Amino acid sequence: MISTLQKYFILKKDKYIFLFTDFWSIIFSIIVCKWTFSQLNNPISNKTVLAFSAILLISWAMVTKLYVSKQRTGNRRKATKWESVKEFLEKWIKSFLVVGLTLYIFDFSFSKFYFISSFSAFLFLGLLNRTAAKQLLEDIRRKGFNYRKISIISGKEAIDDLAEEASKHPEYGFKIKHKYEVEEENGSYTYDFGEICKDLANFGIDYVYVNIDLFTKVELNYFLRFCELNSIKVHFIQKGLQSLYDETYRLEIDYFGETPTLSLAERSGEQVLSLLMKRAVDIILSSFFLICIASWLFPLIGLIIKLNSRGPVFFKQKRTGLNGKVFSCLKFRTMRVNEDADHKQAEKGDDRITSIGHVLRKTSLDELPQFINVLSGSMSIVGPRPHMCKHTEEYSELIRPFTFRHWVKPGITGLAQIKGYRGETKNIRRMEHRVRMDLFYVKNWSVWLDAKIFFQTAWAFLTFKNLGE
Repeated sequence: MISTLQKYFILKKDKYIFLFTDFWSIIFSIIVCKWTFSQLNNPISNKTVLAFSAILLISWAMVTKLYVSKQRTGNRRKATKWESVKEFLEKWIKSFLVVGLTLYIFDFSFSKFYFISSFSAFLFLGLLNRTAAKQLLEDIRRKGFNYRKISIISGKEAIDDLAEEASKHPEYGFKIKHKYEVEEENGSYTYDFGEICKDLANFGIDYVYVNIDLFTKVELNYFLRFCELNSIKVHFIQKGLQSLYDETYRLEIDYFGETPTLSLAERSGEQVLSLLMKRAVDIILSSFFLICIASWLFPLIGLIIKLNSRGPVFFKQKRTGLNGKVFSCLKFRTMRVNEDADHKQAEKGDDRITSIGHVLRKTSLDELPQFINVLSGSMSIVGPRPHMCKHTEEYSELIRPFTFRHWVKPGITGLAQIKGYRGETKNIRRMEHRVRMDLFYVKNWSVWLDAKIFFQTAWAFLTFKNLGE
């Protein structure tokens, strides 16, 4: 009994580490702000500070509990640092609203400036501590500590896939301690059920990944009961689900009465509120850029292009957009006027590119007119890069999931671009990598992911890293 309770605590302790750092950040922020106010001859009473601390700590604990209970990601250990930051920001916003509403309803005589200052300090310190704690845990796991013991009970292909993933990401802290390869013959499986349960207990397994089609109904019920008593978390594997995932479908558990079902989840981009928010950000940022920056930068670049070579300042090219619709994508002209511009991709050392064109491409300044496309609604600031219609036709035949890129608006920058997959696609393999990044974006789109890509692109632009298409 004691070992089971100890094991349960160990399995949960990662969550407590983050909760502890959050609580410490709250208390420290409140104390620092109280001291600062006292230095400014505007002291806050101890009674007020204690009341505010209690309300904030309780609200944070409640928000954390609700967040974890509704969390859709299966395993918190696999969350990236950015996902950890996103979680913190979402909880911070909810806690800010809860505390503010509580103070308003109960009419606390409270300094609004102290309230905002404390929350702002908590935001900064909390993000810093959360990121540091996540990095520390990942470093500890890479050194072989704070790991979970994994068992895989399935066919050879699933075992190899999971083993490769665990080896590729030591920061997850997963160590495969037990593998049980089952053989399928004429639709039936060969295995020793007793040996499987015995091995799970002997190896002290934390997580077990098992083929859901393996056991009979009686064996499955017994197996689940056995894992529950031994604090083993069960993950089911099912043949065919991986192929669905590869085709960019997302799955979620649903219920038909009392019968659980796996259904295709709606794409993130189909959520009306998120779409409206994305469009609002596009309009605000593109308007700001066109009014404050393009108003003087575009005439300057246009004049240089005109002095450098004959032809128009802008280059319009038909590209594939949302739902496969064709639109005119704007760029600064970087080549001499030629008949191959709409079907021949620019190559390294291409003699069609002008001298100023090389500079514009190297710095990605040639893409800036696409903010006009963003304002008009044919593009977004962040999304998969649009391809020439000719390339869409060619790669749709060679790469089957290629057209799924068109589920969202194309963007000026995208996940593939910040990962280095930009510019000339010399071979099909490079295009496959780019498409894989685009499909990941389509499946996992969120406002937070857009923000991450936007700021990484801005940083790359300012530091001249990963630029030039």
